[in-house]
Parts: sequence; structure tokens; C-alpha cells
Amino acid sequence: MLISGGETSVTVRGHGRGGRNAEYLLALAIALDGHPAIHAIACDTDGIDGTEDNAGALLRPDSLARARALGLDRRRCWTTMTAMAFSAPCATW
Repeated sequence: MLISGGETSVTVRGHGRGGRNAEYLLALAIALDGHPAIHAIACDTDGIDGTEDNAGALLRPDSLARARALGLDRRRCWTTMTAMAFSAPCATW
């Protein structure tokens, strides 16, 4: 188990929707590429991730496969800063 804390920072480009926690987990999902033994959560204690109405996101080993089945492109979501568009339809990643 790995536990970390602190605030991440994001350089905003374009008009995407996401929040720092969702962006962090999208980057982690891309890096892990469906690793079968890793789950992760990134959340905010105040209940808000940036300007969105969520407090973060949850990553599961099957998250990328589920997103792909919904037609979501992880790389496009990353480059357009739309982590929320990637995570919201899946409820969790």
C-alpha cells in the first residue's frame, strides 16, 4: 500500500474539464495501463476537485478497458485536459 498526500498542480491548457485529482488519476491510468493489482483513489477533503462537482476519482485495474468500451480515448482526454469526460461516464476509472 502506498499513501501520499499534498496538493498537485496542473497547468491549464484550453477549455477542458477535470480537476487536479481527476487529471492525476488519468495520468496514473495511462502509466499503469491496466496493471491487474493496482487500485488508486485521488480525492479532496473539501469535496471539490477544482471547479467540478466531484471530489476526485477512483482507478481500478479494469478502468481503461471500461472507458475504451464506452469509446473514450485516454490520450485525447489527457491532451485536451478533459479528465472529467473520461472519468464521469465510468463513475470510477
